[in-house]
Amino acid sequence: MAWRQPAEWDAVLAEAKASKRLVMVDFWTSWCGPCKRMMKETFTDVEVVTSSKSILCVSVDAESKDGAPLAARYGVQAYPTILFVRADGSVASQSIGFKSAPDFLDILARVAKL
Repeated sequence: MAWRQPAEWDAVLAEAKASKRLVMVDFWTSWCGPCKRMMKETFTDVEVVTSSKSILCVSVDAESKDGAPLAARYGVQAYPTILFVRADGSVASQSIGFKSAPDFLDILARVAKL
């Protein structure tokens, strides 16, 4: 997956607006076991990678200098939290906790209809 960083947030939203795409924001922390498992198993799954190509992806360490303000802005308190955000910054959908590749594919299919 082509992950963007929180420092690029405004540019990502502008790109989402221009391309009429959703932004998937993965909020994680360095100490979060389910986050590491999701990065290793779910986000490397070939079908997940293929299905997410139409979405802009942002990886956010919720405790980092650039990530903490974004996590606070969206009220993120559990990890991993995945938000699907519209170009205007509003949340279209969210997922909290570890999701296997098949479960995440179901989520991607649902948000593709938004």
